[in-house]
Amino acid sequence: MPVSLFFLIAWLSLLAAPPMAIATFFIIRWLWPHAIRNVVIGCVALIILVACAMRSDVSFTATVANFAGLSAAYVAYCFVAISAWALRSRPLRILTLVATAIPVVAGYALGMVGALALIFIVGDYAEPPIQTASMADNLECRITGWGMATTDSGYIVHLYKHWPAMPLLEREVARIVVNETNPVDDTASASCDDALAKR
Repeated sequence: MPVSLFFLIAWLSLLAAPPMAIATFFIIRWLWPHAIRNVVIGCVALIILVACAMRSDVSFTATVANFAGLSAAYVAYCFVAISAWALRSRPLRILTLVATAIPVVAGYALGMVGALALIFIVGDYAEPPIQTASMADNLECRITGWGMATTDSGYIVHLYKHWPAMPLLEREVARIVVNETNPVDDTASASCDDALAKR
């Protein structure tokens, strides 16, 4: 899939998730007020699931699925944030709404003022690998590029573990970042074998 499509998914998520969450909250509050709590619990569970997956370096094998998962988690966060409107204590409600609005404001800044930076972030993640190699023990090595003309640049050697029973998931078990502009710690180059040895 083209990088522009991934950028569009990320950009629309940042801009559309907050109003969509607000509209959904008030619709549910109006039609099914007793369902708010269950929806909030479901949203929190989704956020925790995505956060745990990211923390343990587990992801989908399809890049578009990873973007969709992050977008869904952001929509869930926005819904949890606006659900503070239902708090009975006015000072607590205002404090919670202001605190939870900070990431949303940052998202709008990135989506509007920082759209160029978002393009490069998405581009680095969504660009096809420079090289892919199958290794032993259900491991796959991928080498991806990063950086641009006005910054340092280089490549990253990723080593992913695949499970035959869960073909849609993978876990990054090793990563070597190579800065070709300004090498750090004498890491001027790296290969799939180096990542395998680091595992």
